[in-house]
Amino acid sequence: MTNDECKRITLERLALWGQACYERHDTPMFLVTVGHDHNTGRLAVETWKGGPSDRELAGMLLIAARELCPELLTELVMDVMQGMELLAALDPRRPGQVN
Repeated sequence: MTNDECKRITLERLALWGQACYERHDTPMFLVTVGHDHNTGRLAVETWKGGPSDRELAGMLLIAARELCPELLTELVMDVMQGMELLAALDPRRPGQVN
């Protein structure tokens, strides 16, 4: 994909999303982008200087994920819990416990 194609697609989408925000009386908080060619698959999150912190952005993304696909978020939480159980089985020390 050429730089001009990326620019054209970006401007078209931003215009459409801007109109949708205007109609809902919303403002955008962040933009998730995906890379092409030498950056294929790379995800980036854009925000403005002084915008939300990484923690706040992560919280908003989790809320959005819950609204878009609640079953996926449940699966992710279960995977994390199973990973924690695996770690506990491998090293049964309690947090803060020293050998």
